[in-house]
Amino acid sequence: MPFKNSTLVSDIKNTVVGKPYLATTQNLRYIQELCSAPEKAFTILGSGDSVFQLVYSGAKRIEAVDANKEQFKAFSLRRAAIMALEYKDFCDFLLRPYGKKFLIVI
Repeated sequence: MPFKNSTLVSDIKNTVVGKPYLATTQNLRYIQELCSAPEKAFTILGSGDSVFQLVYSGAKRIEAVDANKEQFKAFSLRRAAIMALEYKDFCDFLLRPYGKKFLIVI
């Protein structure tokens, strides 16, 4: 069977593209190892973990972009959860998708 590019693109659009990541899919330790306190930084927004790691590292000005427009919503939710919840509650709310408290607001 010949490879059908349009089928692959269609499958990707229906499964991945346009759906936001709630947690990072990469190891961000490199940020801390490469830059101890950057004045300015540029990163992919993704789940926002790279932004939070850069803030933790001391970055003063961060520019984050993402082709997926839903990522800003996921980042805003994550930022609000970090500011409002204790660590365990944050993990239950955003990082444990099969838990009883996942995305549940009381």
